Amino acid sequence: MRDALTPKDDGGATQKQVLPGSKEAALADMGVAVLKQGLTKGPLSHDPEWFNKDDNYATAVQQALDLQLDVVPFVHQLAKQASSFPGRAASADELKNMNTLSLREWDSRRPARLLLVVGWCWGASTNSNAPG
Repeated sequence: MRDALTPKDDGGATQKQVLPGSKEAALADMGVAVLKQGLTKGPLSHDPEWFNKDDNYATAVQQALDLQLDVVPFVHQLAKQASSFPGRAASADELKNMNTLSLREWDSRRPARLLLVVGWCWGASTNSNAPG
């Protein structure tokens, strides 16, 4: 058993225990991989000296917080897209084999969305079966 986050209607997330190999565990793994790549390609992509300027540091912290806030809804949107059956979240295998992404119905006003898409793309390109 391990912990994973699931989305709530108000945009937040709740923590619950999941079994390894389950759909929820696959979602959690995908979320961690996307978040890691998003951080690497976004706020953590700068040289250490860049962070010495207060504005730069504040920007990086805000980007990291936005990524953290948006990763759970992002991954659940991916799960809906990866599903072979409309209205049902994808299985663990469907998530691992997902290789396309539709930006239709996505809220582009959130600045972290672009970094999450970049994180998903880089994760998918480093492992042909799953992001991360």
